[in-house]
Amino acid sequence: MPQYTTNLNLEQFDLVNDRFELFKDFRNAIAGTNASNMQIIDTAVGTKATTQNYTATIPSTSWTGAVAPFTKVVAVVGILETDNPIWGYVPTGVYAIDLIIKENSGLILEIETSNDSITVTTTEVPTADIPVIFKVVR
Repeated sequence: MPQYTTNLNLEQFDLVNDRFELFKDFRNAIAGTNASNMQIIDTAVGTKATTQNYTATIPSTSWTGAVAPFTKVVAVVGILETDNPIWGYVPTGVYAIDLIIKENSGLILEIETSNDSITVTTTEVPTADIPVIFKVVR
């Protein structure tokens, strides 16, 4: 009688109670007796990635550097040095302000993560604060 995996409900044969000895011998020779391929697949799918969103505002003041590139460290509590986030600016809903934020976000060359902070590198010092969101997949 078949058994079914936990996550995907994949059919796998019961090696203990299966009456088809030939099948058991064949299956044991190929995959061993510990875990079927269906169980391995099911376990892998059950281990899902998680996502987390973080927000911050990159300020237009207190940048480091007399000439480009300019850098600024910004606190982002919870972000990790090992994270490689997808990021974007957060619109306010006010057209004129959003144009300024979009233009200033275009100055960003790089964002590096550290534990609980980011380091932003730009080609010019922004003239307006840039609200940003980061999506992290772990």
